[in-house]
Amino acid sequence: MGAHLCEKLFAGVDYSQIAISVVAQYFLIFFWYAAIFGSLFRYYLAADKGVKRFEKMIMRWGMGLCTVSSLVAAAIKSFAIYALVNATNSTTLCQYQTIAGIIAFIVISMQHHNYWEQRPLALIIIAAGAEIATALLSATVQYYLKVNDIKIAF
Repeated sequence: MGAHLCEKLFAGVDYSQIAISVVAQYFLIFFWYAAIFGSLFRYYLAADKGVKRFEKMIMRWGMGLCTVSSLVAAAIKSFAIYALVNATNSTTLCQYQTIAGIIAFIVISMQHHNYWEQRPLALIIIAAGAEIATALLSATVQYYLKVNDIKIAF
């Protein structure tokens, strides 16, 4: 049964749709944390680490690891949306975005550890908004690429 389920969920997977959706999410996340909420994010992150300025923080993880983990998370989100779209035979933008909302809320529900870690509420809200925005963007990109039959050869 497992093989049949995977065949149903990932039948005819278009890797160009996934790749484009991942790149779109990555650029949105960069813009989200750098421009839209950049100063607020840096202020609360520095405060959470006990320093007055973001530049004074000791970074445990390098930029390479952070970038790779962001791309992997975006890919997982894109594949999850793709799989649920296939499983439900979704054809409308509303259906795609509903699936994205479900995925985003599952991801957000895993943020409960932030309360135990006493993270600032502003950081939790910024991260939750980013999850919702990237999931909706991924679904929208996948929908329009499929509807317009846009493929990129690798």
